[in-house]
Amino acid sequence: MPTALVKDPAYPQAFVVHSGGPLPLLLMGSAVQWNQDYAVTVKHLPYLPGAAYQGSGDVQFFKHNANGNLPVWRQYTHGETLTAVGFNSLYLPIEGRGHALAALVRLDAQDGVF
Repeated sequence: MPTALVKDPAYPQAFVVHSGGPLPLLLMGSAVQWNQDYAVTVKHLPYLPGAAYQGSGDVQFFKHNANGNLPVWRQYTHGETLTAVGFNSLYLPIEGRGHALAALVRLDAQDGVF
């Protein structure tokens, strides 16, 4: 179950994004930098400025220049401990913990290229 955080362990990699277009700043989500030029967030965040590609799952990539270090992406290990971070609608950081399950879909791990 996601819980509110009072510390900031992984949030330098996560940032808040907002809907644009006819619903400016009404909806929000969390995003993470994918490579030097693009970031990734959920597809159910509509009218995202700079949206470039929407995957078949609930992901979309959008134009966003990296500020600082890039995340290092790798294939997951089945059963490893995972921590998901983000922000709720009150802009409070939240965290959820679990473990990796068997994949239904795998991303091509070619140095962050989508």
